[in-house]
Amino acid sequence: MVAKGDKLPLDVDLMTLVDGNPSTVSTSAVFGGKKVALVTIPGAMTSTCQNSHIPQWIAAAPAMRAKGVHDVVCLAVNDPFVMAAFETALRAKGEITFVADGGAVLTKAIGNDVDTGAFGGVRAKRACFLVDNGVFTQVNVEPDGTGYSGPSKPETLLAQL
Repeated sequence: MVAKGDKLPLDVDLMTLVDGNPSTVSTSAVFGGKKVALVTIPGAMTSTCQNSHIPQWIAAAPAMRAKGVHDVVCLAVNDPFVMAAFETALRAKGEITFVADGGAVLTKAIGNDVDTGAFGGVRAKRACFLVDNGVFTQVNVEPDGTGYSGPSKPETLLAQL
C-alpha cells in the first residue's frame, strides 16, 4: 500500500468514454501538475458506492475546489461503459471525474487491490487519497478495504487540507 510521499505511477493508461467510445487517458494527464482527490471504490453501481459514498463526494467537490483541489477523481476496477453509466446515474457530469481501471493496473501498482473472490475478483479498496503533482500527500483507506466507516469519507480529506 502506498504511503505519504510515494509517487503515483504517471505512465498508466486508464479508460473513459468520449462521445460514447472508449478512450485512454494517462495518469500523467489526470494527476500531473495538479492537486487531485482520488477516491477509489470496490465497484460502480454497488449499493454503498452509489447510495452513500460517491454522492457525498459529489456534494463535497465544491468545498474541495475551494481548498485548492483541482479535481475529484472516482476510480473503480470496472470498464469505461459502467463508469459512464455510474456518472449518469449519479447526475455527476462536470462535478467529479470518473475513470476505469479495468485491468486493475493502477490499483495493483499502488497496492490498493483486494480480491473479492466470487463477488467480483480483484477490486479497488475503498479509500481516498490526495495526490499533489503525482505524489501522495494523504492516504486514507478503510480498515477492511470495502466497508465505509470513515477514512474514505470526504470530510476526512477536507479536514486534512
